[in-house]
Amino acid sequence: MTVLIYLMNMRIKRKKQGAFKKEGRENSKKQVFSLREVTRITSNFKTVIGKGGFGEVYLGTVQDGKEVAVKLLSQTSRQGYREFHSEVDLLTFVHHKNLVSFMGYCEEGDVKALIYEYMAKGNLQQLLSDENPTVLKWFDRLQIALDVAFGLEYLHYGIKPPIVHRDLKTSNILLDENMQPAMKPESLGIKIQLLDWVNPKLNGDIDSIVDPRLEGQYNRSSAWKLVEIAMSCAQPTAIQRPDISEVLTELKDCLASEISHERSESSMRRSRNNSLETSSLNPFQIDSSLGPHAR
Repeated sequence: MTVLIYLMNMRIKRKKQGAFKKEGRENSKKQVFSLREVTRITSNFKTVIGKGGFGEVYLGTVQDGKEVAVKLLSQTSRQGYREFHSEVDLLTFVHHKNLVSFMGYCEEGDVKALIYEYMAKGNLQQLLSDENPTVLKWFDRLQIALDVAFGLEYLHYGIKPPIVHRDLKTSNILLDENMQPAMKPESLGIKIQLLDWVNPKLNGDIDSIVDPRLEGQYNRSSAWKLVEIAMSCAQPTAIQRPDISEVLTELKDCLASEISHERSESSMRRSRNNSLETSSLNPFQIDSSLGPHAR
């Protein structure tokens, strides 16, 4: 399973930005698409798969049959020429299995587009939605959290200068085709912050926090651990929040605990099944070695 983060609205340290952009352009080997090519691979911008302040995202197919996502900047987008080139330089420079692969860009006249690999499973927000008939398993949720942390650690420590994502949310976490398939923050039509919803429940039962659609199919120990990690990351000031490497370590421990729990549960189920099979061989305890008895 691979989780990829859609890199948007990112920021680098200003004092190193110039050197970063220069190095990024010198190392750029990404394909430059013409407007004609972009029009062709999107079938004349036929299928919209997403939209935002930057514009719309279209589904496309390149010559080798690989599906791509084409992010087309609208004329009214606040992202201008300079920001567009900064993003191209940035995406060309970063390479990690948990970051969406950037394939190229188009800049022709007033048209500016970014081409990424297409993520077949959509985003995490869609998978967690109540409208999705498939419930994402607890183990998969932990694995996603861990993969996201790996991606963030790379952005913070794997490249220089480090990158701050600034827009990390479920709708910006994309899942590929290997993915196997929270609460809507609304109350009486008024949007509320997730933290405001969780805080009063911290001294209660974990079941009041975890997605009820899981129907109790999760390890409560790992669930509380995950809540603790999340709350530590949501502290109001940066100095109170843990380093991403610390978060990564905690999430590894959390996932290891879940794996151990699942193995224990699986072993217990096998033991019970074996016991039932043994007792069903001769349920009436009849000694078949004895001959018929006279009445």
